[in-house]
Amino acid sequence: MTRGLLALCVLAGLGCDHDLGEDAVGQSIRGTLTYEGTAAQDFEDPAWFVIATTALDPDVVPHALTVIRTADLTPTAYELRFLPAGRYFLVAQLVDLDDFDPVTAPIGAFPNGCILTSMPEGRSLEITEDVDRDAVDMIVRDGTFADPCFRDDVDVTLDPCPNAGRMAVSLRLESSEAPAAGDRIVLALAPSFPPAEDETRSVRSDLAFPFLAGFNEQEPGDYVVYACLDRGSDAPDGLCGDGDLLAMSDAITFAGDFVHEVTVDLDAGTVSLEESVAPDPVACAPSSTLRVRVTAPDLVPPPGPEDILAVTLFDDFPSMRTPDFTSQRMGVSFPTMIEVPADPGDYFAIVCFQRADSPRDDCMGPEDRVAFYMGLGDEVELIEGETTVIDVELSE
Repeated sequence: MTRGLLALCVLAGLGCDHDLGEDAVGQSIRGTLTYEGTAAQDFEDPAWFVIATTALDPDVVPHALTVIRTADLTPTAYELRFLPAGRYFLVAQLVDLDDFDPVTAPIGAFPNGCILTSMPEGRSLEITEDVDRDAVDMIVRDGTFADPCFRDDVDVTLDPCPNAGRMAVSLRLESSEAPAAGDRIVLALAPSFPPAEDETRSVRSDLAFPFLAGFNEQEPGDYVVYACLDRGSDAPDGLCGDGDLLAMSDAITFAGDFVHEVTVDLDAGTVSLEESVAPDPVACAPSSTLRVRVTAPDLVPPPGPEDILAVTLFDDFPSMRTPDFTSQRMGVSFPTMIEVPADPGDYFAIVCFQRADSPRDDCMGPEDRVAFYMGLGDEVELIEGETTVIDVELSE
C-alpha cells in the first residue's frame, strides 16, 4: 500500500465526508478509530481519513471513503456506506488538513498494519449482500512497523551446532552509536536482495553493541547478509534508509557443516567473513535417540545385500530441504531395528526401503516402499538423554 493513494484520496475528498458507491446501493462498514502515538498532537486541523478499496494500488479508485474532522484525537466512530458485495482492504490515516504529508501521517489498517506491506486474501474483509459489518475497528499508529502484527524475534542467539548438511552463520554487529528507545535491529540472511518477509528478523528489546545473533536453518549456498539499526522502527519492509545505520554484503558462499563467523560494522557499512570453523564434536553430539522397529509384510523379493533402509527426520513437513537427521543401513532383513541419533525436539519421521536397482531416488520405485510415522500429534517427540521407540510398517 503506497501512501500516494491516500494522498490522492485526500486531495479528492478534502474537508468533506462522502461515499463512492454504485448508484447509492450497498452495505455499510462501521467501527471505531483509535490513535496510538504522539506525532498528531501538533496537527493544526486533524482529521480521520478512511477508505475501502479492492486493491492496495495507487491507481485504483476506492469504493468508499470518509473524512472526519476530530479535535481531541479520541476514539472516533466511522462508517463507510454503499459498498457492493465483495472483498475490501480497509486503510485509515490521521491527517492534518492544514499541512498534509502522506509520508509522515499516522496510518493503520484492518485487521492490522500487515496489509500495508503484504496482501494475502485472508487479510481482506468480505462484504455480503444485505449484511452490514460492525465492529470493524482500526488502530492508527505513528509508524507502520509499530503494529504488533510484525514479528519480533527476541531470541536471535545462535545454536553453534548446525544439523547435518546445514550451515550456521554467527553475526557480531558493531557500532559506536547506542540504540535509543523505539529503535530496532533488522537482520536478514537471504539468497538475494531484498529479502523475503520470512527471511527477516526484527529485534527491539535489549539492544546494545556489540550485538550477537545468528542463523542456522539455511541450506549451504550463496547468501547476502543484511543488517541495520532502524531508528524509530519505521523503515518500510525493514529496508533502512536515511538516518539509519546499515550494512549489506555481496553474495557470500557458506559451506555446510561449518559455523561461519561474520562481523558487521554498521559505522563503516561493511560485512566481513572472519573464519569458518567446524562445530565442537563433543558439544554438538546428538543427545537423543530415535529407535524405529520396522516391519515389511509381503515384501517380494526379499531384501538384497545392497538394498537400503533409511530413516529421515524433518522438523517440518512437507519439506524439500536436507533432513535434520538421517540414518541408513544396507542388507537388512525384516523385522528390523534402526536407530537415529538426533537432538531433542519434535520431528516428522519418514522410513524408506529402496532397492539397489530402483529407477527413482525418492523411494517411489515399483519395488520400493515408504511410510510416514503418524503418532498422536503426527510428530515424534525426542527427549534429552532418552531413547524414543516407534513402530512403522512398510506396507504396499
